Amino acid sequence: MATPRPLADQKAAVINHMNKDHQESISLYLRYYAKLALREAKTGVLEDLELGGLWIRTSTDRYMIELNPPMASFAQARNRLVDMDREATEGLGLSKIVVNTFSFPLTSRNIATFLTASFGWIVNSSPNNFRVGSFFANHFLRSNVAVCNFLEKAQPYILAFMVVVHSAEMAYFARSRLDKHRVPSFGAVWMAWLISGFIEGIGSFWRFDELVAAKKAEMEKKASKH
Repeated sequence: MATPRPLADQKAAVINHMNKDHQESISLYLRYYAKLALREAKTGVLEDLELGGLWIRTSTDRYMIELNPPMASFAQARNRLVDMDREATEGLGLSKIVVNTFSFPLTSRNIATFLTASFGWIVNSSPNNFRVGSFFANHFLRSNVAVCNFLEKAQPYILAFMVVVHSAEMAYFARSRLDKHRVPSFGAVWMAWLISGFIEGIGSFWRFDELVAAKKAEMEKKASKH
């Protein structure tokens, strides 16, 4: 008959495993149960485990996350921590699908969208582009004086409108996509998505949703094998 592992060893195994492989879960516990901001929650380290709660230290303080009801033994730790992760994820309105990469516009639709949007930004970047005799006026407006004069005068307002609309789109994109799928704010991936999205608008939504759909299909495929 196997000898039960000492309590100290059980605790140490859970603590080491959480700190090594589940840093994201520790952050979720702090954000949901301790109501911490993401920046501080990301620094959390599980220090101790009791039957009645978790002790987690951050860069600024130490927090006790109570377990209610308490565990009967440390053998219940895995299931209880998994349940807490699920509850925190749902409570924070987050997705189980974590995005940690940037997707370039590679399909024909996405390439066309990116190039069209980029062209719009370039053309509307200066009123000189609409002036009679300019490359754009000659090749795209056929030097129509009335149209060229109108667009030359309207250019500042068109550009301002584009900035406002694309900024609003990116604010919504950050909340509905990046935050939901746990892309770290102000990180390289987060910045890449926002910069690309600011340029192309709807194309970034398409690419991000395609990436999420691919990750979801991969997760479901793995789950079906178990």
